[in-house]
Amino acid sequence: MNLPNIGIVLDYENLYGIPEPKDRIDFLKRSGISKTEVLARLALINGLLMPRNSIYFDYSKKKQIEILNHLLRTESTGKTRLKNILKDKVLIFNRPSNVFGMMEIINSDLINETENGQTNELQEQKFIEYYLCLNKATSQYSHKNVKNPSLEELNAGILAYNELFQNTDPVMTIYKGILLFKHLVVESKYSKDFEEYLMREVGKDWKSYLTEIGSLFLFSGSTKEEFSQFIKQEGENPVIERLSKRELPIKIGNQLEALDIKKSPLYEFDKNSYVILDRRFVLDKCYNLIIWEFLFDSLLYGVKDPKQRKSIIKEYKGEIGKFYEGYIEDSLRRAFHFLKHPEPKLFDDLLEKGNEKGDIYIRHNKRILFGEVKSSNIPSASKYGKSLKDFYGDDRDKFFKDHGLTQLVKNLKSFLDDPHNLDAKFQLGKKHTIYPIIITRDISLTVVFTIHLFNKEFDSLFNRLHYSAHEIKPLMILHTSDLEQMEQNLADRKFKIFNILDKHFKKHEILPGIKYSLVKYKPKRPNILNERNMFEF
Repeated sequence: MNLPNIGIVLDYENLYGIPEPKDRIDFLKRSGISKTEVLARLALINGLLMPRNSIYFDYSKKKQIEILNHLLRTESTGKTRLKNILKDKVLIFNRPSNVFGMMEIINSDLINETENGQTNELQEQKFIEYYLCLNKATSQYSHKNVKNPSLEELNAGILAYNELFQNTDPVMTIYKGILLFKHLVVESKYSKDFEEYLMREVGKDWKSYLTEIGSLFLFSGSTKEEFSQFIKQEGENPVIERLSKRELPIKIGNQLEALDIKKSPLYEFDKNSYVILDRRFVLDKCYNLIIWEFLFDSLLYGVKDPKQRKSIIKEYKGEIGKFYEGYIEDSLRRAFHFLKHPEPKLFDDLLEKGNEKGDIYIRHNKRILFGEVKSSNIPSASKYGKSLKDFYGDDRDKFFKDHGLTQLVKNLKSFLDDPHNLDAKFQLGKKHTIYPIIITRDISLTVVFTIHLFNKEFDSLFNRLHYSAHEIKPLMILHTSDLEQMEQNLADRKFKIFNILDKHFKKHEILPGIKYSLVKYKPKRPNILNERNMFEF
């Protein structure tokens, strides 16, 4: 599968050389195509782009043509022209436009059913033209209509758009979900609240709920047709009923936020017949989304007092942070199990009289991985705001502090000023190479430009000249999934993380996420998955 290397996302005006229709919904209406048919086609595109058991979305030219063949069943001059235009850096079908379009169509007044339940050639062509209009609308939305944006403004504008292109391993997401649920139920103070929340929401205990989500993601639809997004449910299934219940008012200005689809990633066509709009949003119901839904729909429900709400949020975020740090620590210890002199120092190993000296210290000879781990997320108001001020909030410095940069700089300076305080065998007078990293739960921090801007801020806070006795590499931000993808290969010593980072820095002037360098290596899921049956709780 290919990571997106996007040069042009083709839109209506690109293709036809004339302005697009002013009202794209009216444009669809006049073709007679139905709401359910348009949603089914958008879901089909999502299904084809997202192989169920793959780490990567597939944005290859081959996949684009395959989708085109499904949507336009009859050969025509227009279809041939589209095929000829599609090249490695030209894209039509993509997840952001699918999500944007689904939000628009669900809220539209298109007719519910196409006559005779069939589409004709004209309607198929009009859907393609509508999709090309979506590509323009999605891109314009993402840039917030800022003229001549700075790099910071551009990053804020495209963050939400680019986040929808990001990949995670579905199997590892299910695994993390199982560990998270077990933590909340067995090890946290939220056990009773969480179990009551699930029973209230879906009428299932946590084990049954996770089994349903995992099965829905991995095994639903036709076994012969990987793209099949349709479910025929006989009898009652409270999980499917909840995932298809539409109750949120749709925020037209925030179509990329997709609150309605995140809350209800299934759509009921008729009684007991459903389509999966977005499989990854289904999957997130056992990890990313459930974290915030439990907070806002349960713990904060009915709480009006601002101080009480703030206290609840702080305590709950601390619990999620505790879980996340434990997950990352286990992964890092497995990945670097062979290092003995010294062994990796992680989290509590780096506490001194209650003061944190860092979260990660891994030294192999004279190369050192030094970093922070953060479970915080960029707030929705920042990610889907309309300006740079919205993005940073009222305090730009606080933004970088919340995501670990300020602490990383402080701890790295403290370490370099007195290395023996942390590592008694550190060779004074010898040149070391330091690789500063932040590991984050928020995948949007690894999109293009974000890492670059964090590096600029790192450079403004950290005086490289003062520490010129050592080589300080650029800051790298790793997402959880990056570590998951590397873990077993690191443990098996197939490659060294320092070499991967060096090649990545050398290849890219403006750093993207590390996944762009990992894609050429054969991914290998951690052996921990083979040591247990995930669904044997």
